[in-house]
Amino acid sequence: MKIFIYFLNITSIILNLINARYIKKDDDYYLIYVNNTYRKVSNNNIHQKRQEPQQFVNSIMEEIHQLIIDNRNTYNNPKELDVLEEKNAYLKKRNNNINVNDVFQISSLDDISVLYSYFSYDVNEKVKALPGIIGSEPIRKMTIGLPNEKIISANGNKIKKEYYDGKNIDDIIDEIKKETNWDDVEIRKSSDLHLSLLSQGPFNGTMEQYDTNYYYPKSAGKDIDIYIVDSSFDFRHPEFSNKERITKCLGYIVSGTLVKPISDDYCISSNFHGELVSESVGGLKHGAASKANIYGIALALDGPNGGDFNSMSFLLALDYILNNIPMRPHKSIINFSMGEAFPIYDFIFIYYSTKIFNKFRDKGVIVFAAAGNDGNPIFDINKNRIYLPCAIDSVICVGGIDIIGNNTDPNITDEQVFSKQMNPKNYARANYSNYGKKVDIYAPFSTTVSLMYKDITIDLVSSGTSFSCPIVAGVAATIMSEHPEIKFNTKSMLSYLNKLGHKNIIENILEGPNVLVNNGKHSIYLNDILTDENDENINNNNVERAIIEEYDSFTFNNFD
Repeated sequence: MKIFIYFLNITSIILNLINARYIKKDDDYYLIYVNNTYRKVSNNNIHQKRQEPQQFVNSIMEEIHQLIIDNRNTYNNPKELDVLEEKNAYLKKRNNNINVNDVFQISSLDDISVLYSYFSYDVNEKVKALPGIIGSEPIRKMTIGLPNEKIISANGNKIKKEYYDGKNIDDIIDEIKKETNWDDVEIRKSSDLHLSLLSQGPFNGTMEQYDTNYYYPKSAGKDIDIYIVDSSFDFRHPEFSNKERITKCLGYIVSGTLVKPISDDYCISSNFHGELVSESVGGLKHGAASKANIYGIALALDGPNGGDFNSMSFLLALDYILNNIPMRPHKSIINFSMGEAFPIYDFIFIYYSTKIFNKFRDKGVIVFAAAGNDGNPIFDINKNRIYLPCAIDSVICVGGIDIIGNNTDPNITDEQVFSKQMNPKNYARANYSNYGKKVDIYAPFSTTVSLMYKDITIDLVSSGTSFSCPIVAGVAATIMSEHPEIKFNTKSMLSYLNKLGHKNIIENILEGPNVLVNNGKHSIYLNDILTDENDENINNNNVERAIIEEYDSFTFNNFD
């Protein structure tokens, strides 16, 4: 490890020299990386003492503190130092009782500790020259609710009656059990397109023939824990009304500390992104794994849309989750429907983030992340960008396919948006979805979800890889619940998903894997429609349809 730290120091120096042209000579907030195994030796008359890691980190923080005081005149905006102290008083308790109020320790993992402060250009250069400093990098903005994600359309619907019994098609169930080796089968009839697509082979018929049912193992994610790190959660929604599982918000992570919610049922913010994500992964009607336990972990956000945070708060959240939230090995999934493109020369942040996600992997926790919505490769050396956390090898990265036809017609109608029937020409990567060699698998880019407004259910079609990601996480949960004898980890789960997925059927994959998620059922049942004497459509498989009563008072289009 010491050899690698030496290599990391050399690499950091080289990258700083090569990329000096990118560094602005302005004041900025920084992450500072300390090799805590670099221990100063102090002499006395009897013997030599080596500082313990935390002692060394404390001494570095005190040195940085003194550098800031001695070089305050080098700041363009020195008043920001006072703001730093006021805004981050809550971080001071992480400083191990040392009297420093302008440098904060935010994380420590193995031989690296991470500090946070505000530097002038001159102070930053002096800090980087201190013994034991691996390097420093500016804080980067990150986003929940990735760029180019939007609610395409919304209609206020009140569900009058639904049928999910599946008891009248025993012959089909027997066939599916033989094909999939599932212990038992459940059928969500007339389901959302993003779900029905998961449980059948590539469809090449007419849209009227498309089987709109979602077939899945009856275990449906039971006894699997899915942790969603996002903006807000509301488990009072009827989508989470089944009592055979746990659904709760663990709290808000504010500067590395968990703040408990008023109620376990909800953590509400101005950004309802997390509510839609949790429904996509585990909703009774709209989710892939309706019996999985769902734990919401809300991040404190800011920005005009309540969706902004930064690389410092990201590391604080990861550090807290890793060290304070017990997760059962081979029974736990984390969903990150978030990310950002970082400069490749932020080498130390990339390395440290990788170390954290590797720790989750080593604990037997499977992490899924959204590929992002820039329409770019997630690793592009020519544009000096890497998309995190999706590009990390210990993370399963999920891209999106255009199932509603937005690629070819950006002005599609509400009827097309809410259609439950698949058009074969829509097996194509969504133009906005990122791609590349580290995008491991693809799933529907658009999902139908819902929000509660008083007594009205507002059905939404939301688009973005933020919603592709929880679909795959949900499928993984159903696989894990159906095979409790297998101790799945990141590597074996990705291998299993690749085994079940459809290969090379997605158009517009410019590079990297071409795999569409599937839950293990590949057979196709054509939905031949007959008309009875009352001109009512019936299904020759006796599939009963949900009856929808629409409210005309709620219709939102192109709601960003």
